[in-house]
Parts: sequence; structure tokens; C-alpha cells
Amino acid sequence: MTTRKPILASLAILSCTLALVGCDLMQKEGDESLLEKKELSMLSVNYRAIVSDADLIYKSPAEVPVEGQPIGNGRMGTLIWTTPGTVQMQINRTDVFAVNKYHAGPRRGPTDYCSGCAKVTIDFGGKPFQSGEAFRQHLSLYEAECTIKGEGLNVRCFVSSTSDVLALEINDQREEPQPLRVNVSMWRPPEVKTGDHLARYTFRDDRKNILIIQHFDERDYHCASAVAARIAGYQIQSEKSSERSRILVAPAQKGKRTILISSSASWSPQEDVGSKATEILNEASAKSYDVLRQEHVRWWSGFWSRTFVHISSPDGVGSFMERIRNLHLYYMGSTSRGKLPAKWNGSIFVTDGDARHWGSQFWVWTTEISHFPLYASDAVDLTEPFWRMYLK
Repeated sequence: MTTRKPILASLAILSCTLALVGCDLMQKEGDESLLEKKELSMLSVNYRAIVSDADLIYKSPAEVPVEGQPIGNGRMGTLIWTTPGTVQMQINRTDVFAVNKYHAGPRRGPTDYCSGCAKVTIDFGGKPFQSGEAFRQHLSLYEAECTIKGEGLNVRCFVSSTSDVLALEINDQREEPQPLRVNVSMWRPPEVKTGDHLARYTFRDDRKNILIIQHFDERDYHCASAVAARIAGYQIQSEKSSERSRILVAPAQKGKRTILISSSASWSPQEDVGSKATEILNEASAKSYDVLRQEHVRWWSGFWSRTFVHISSPDGVGSFMERIRNLHLYYMGSTSRGKLPAKWNGSIFVTDGDARHWGSQFWVWTTEISHFPLYASDAVDLTEPFWRMYLK
């Protein structure tokens, strides 16, 4: 178990300490719960127990968004954080860039950002997630699923490993449940022009979804993204709350409900990213949360069973390094399965809209250091986006 520490601080440690990943095994004496000796010195490994020792468990709400818990499928991701009455997220992608390498503007300039697609706020009414004994937020690394427990209301969510959709299951058991509101919003005006660069946001009318589409254009460069949201099983017309947001509202009721949030992106002006995001949403809507989760967990179970490290030391540093290793592999499995590697400065877990300190351009050293441990961890496939970047 790992109690809350800022995610970025952990990442800083990784670059200095992951040389130990080349180790195969250092076993604690008598630790039969994790490793069981077999004939011919073979081992039966409890991968779940080893990986779960690095889970993130919060006993109080994150104080700032960057302390949220990360979920992603290598292409699409977000941190999950709460306020007393809401669950919050920013949908990000590894293949969304406001500019390309031919951009003439300054580094850290007004158009030098990437990844952000839309902000999503799920409002439950009341204050089920206020700080107190009932609150608990748990990120399971083995299953790549975040669960949040509050006063009479529980949420669990994951970004599917098989498609670009985020699934949330809400279980409202409050004596007086309140309407469920899903707010999808932009963080800048619908149209912003900076020199030759044009950034546009639009909402597309839909009978049962919220669909927000983003376009970036500068001379020959084009990039578009889309985020679609739906409360499964409800025929609800989205409401316009302001120029920058739309809301889906479901009536108050006890029990379980599922929210689905999909995304897509393209660098081709001919591709309809909105239709693609809606198609992903439709496919996911045909399955229950548990079925989607089963498909999702299958990938992560296979990933964790490739290899393991089990370390002990009298001063506790060994077990700490074991947890750091697993946490790093979780980050890479959550961010490095797309067209391009995730940006090192925030990855696909940024929370502040277009703000991207150090800009959107890749720096070799800061990008490659997170990939070095993958070769010793039987996770070479997670380096493919890094090499694909050079081919592009």
C-alpha cells in the first residue's frame, strides 16, 4: 500500500533509481503468500499480491487535482480527483497536439500545448465525498481501476484496454439520492486565433450524448479530437448550461448506473473524429460495466504476469524500490500504447487545460529515461511509440 504523495514527485524518483529493475528476484524468507517453492526450483508467483503492494490508497480527498489517481490505456487517460460533491477528470490523449515541429511561435508560447481534449465533471448532488471516515479512494494497479467510497455512494472507473472509452459505475445507496449530472466543458473560448494558428471548440447536437470536438489548424497542419459522453440506458437530451459546456441530467434513483466517455483523434482533415467517438460509445454501450471490465483486466493480468521483482532489505528500501518499479510499469502501461509517447512533462495526466510547462515539443533525454527500464521488464512493446515518433 502506498499512501498519497504527489504523483510528479514519484516520477522524479524513478529517473534516478530504476537501475535496479534488472534484478530478477530477491526473496523474503518465509513469504509463502507471494512466492511458493515448487519442484525443480520453480516458483508459483502471486502477481496480484506483489503488484497490489504498490496500490495508491487515499484516506482523504486529494487537495489539488495533480494529486488525483491516474488511469489510462496508453492512448487516452486522466487523473481522477474529487470535490465534496463531484468526481472530476480531464480527458487527455497522446496524439493531440496544437502545433507541429514547423510551428513558428516561441516555446512555451500561447499555442504550445498538447493532449487536452475536454474536462468532465460528474455531479452527484450533496457532499458524498467530503473528508471523513467514510472516504476512501483506491487505485488498483493490478486491475488498473480506481474506486471511490463516500457517504452512501461508491464509484469505480477505468479506461478500457481494448477501446478508447472510460467506464464509470455509480452505486448510489443514499436515503435521498439526487439527480446525476454529467458536465462536459471546454477551458477556452470556442474560437481562439493566434497569428496563423486557429483553435476551435464546437458541440455537436446529439439525441443522447454530449459530443465536443476540437480542431487545431495552422497552415498545412491539422489535428482534431472528440470526446463523447453518455449515461447508459437513458434517452436524455443534453442541456446547454453555457457557451462552453453541456450537461446530461439523469433523474434521482437508488442503485447502479453506468457512464461512458469515449475519445478519438486524427491528423487528417478528412476524418470525422466525432463519428468515431460516437461509434466507440455505441460499441461500449452494448456491454455491461462488468463485461467491459473483464476485457480490460485481461490485458493487465497478462502484462503483470510477464515478469516480477521481489526485494527485501533490513532498512525497508528494498520493498520501497519494488513498489516504485511496479508503479513505474503501471504508468508506462497506462500511457505508452499509442501513436506517440506521452509527453514527459505531465504525460496524459495533466489537469489544467492547455497549461503545459516546457511546452509540447519532445526532448530526447527526458523522454527516453522512462523507457530504459522497459527492456529489463519484458515490456519492450511499450517502447514502440517512442521509436514510432522518429519514423513520423
